[in-house]
Amino acid sequence: MATVADLINRIERDFLFPVGAKPATGRLAATITNSATTVTYSSTYWTQEELNGIGTGVLIEINSELFRVITHDQDTRTITVATRGTVEGTDAAAHTAGDEIYLGKTPTRIAIFEAVSDAVVDLFPDFFSVTTGAYTSSDNYIEVPLVCEDVLQYIYKVTASDTSSTRYIPGRVELLEGFTPSSTTKAIQLHGVPSGRTGYLRYISSFSRPTAETYDLGTNGVTVEWHQLLILDALITLVAATDLDDARVSYLTDTLRAQVNPTGEGESVSRMLIRLYEYRRQRAMRRMNANHAMTVEMNQIAGP
Repeated sequence: MATVADLINRIERDFLFPVGAKPATGRLAATITNSATTVTYSSTYWTQEELNGIGTGVLIEINSELFRVITHDQDTRTITVATRGTVEGTDAAAHTAGDEIYLGKTPTRIAIFEAVSDAVVDLFPDFFSVTTGAYTSSDNYIEVPLVCEDVLQYIYKVTASDTSSTRYIPGRVELLEGFTPSSTTKAIQLHGVPSGRTGYLRYISSFSRPTAETYDLGTNGVTVEWHQLLILDALITLVAATDLDDARVSYLTDTLRAQVNPTGEGESVSRMLIRLYEYRRQRAMRRMNANHAMTVEMNQIAGP
């Protein structure tokens, strides 16, 4: 199982923050709820100058949540923060004792999360998942998920009996898109299939946008071989939007040169990222095309 959090950790560890360059941190002294407005840290690697800089209006980060500082008492190591869930679009969440508290971390974890989430959505239409779902035939339309992009096959039982010897045969199926009677705006209409038959629909599926770091990529159809594509796509976005310091530019350049062959002297980080992304994308697309035949339709109705 791999989650969005796993990819974020890899991006931070392998590309953005070389050893010794990750922002100095404090650690939570106690677990806090999603509504607590007091943060107490138990240990810190902040310098005195950095501690002095944690004042009104400064942003600190715990996991994927940003906090806006109201007051800071260095004697008790207590930071009072503004109302939770209102800072830079981040959601309020509970955090555990020992979690790291970052000051001046760029890019923020939420920025990396958003970049990875954009990359997941952007996989389609070049990449897709093939999903199978059980549907009972009906004379009416049958709702399907919003992520259903194209139908491949519908097979149903020859008879209405549910005995183990029942055979399945293909039926004609039509995908209805922008179909307002359906709550998802998508539905299928079966043609020539008797009502009440147990059947299975295979369809091409796009990918839902992750809503949390715990989003399970595998369960949602994103295969392991696409993880590197997601990482590179997110990095392209982050490098374009973030002013990286010289140490991290050098680290990222060395990391990419080890993966891109041949490399051009003086080639920019952005160019190397794009070139490596395109190389991996083409390779992944060839494998995808080899594993899945293209859908053939006649009059928008997929059939045998």
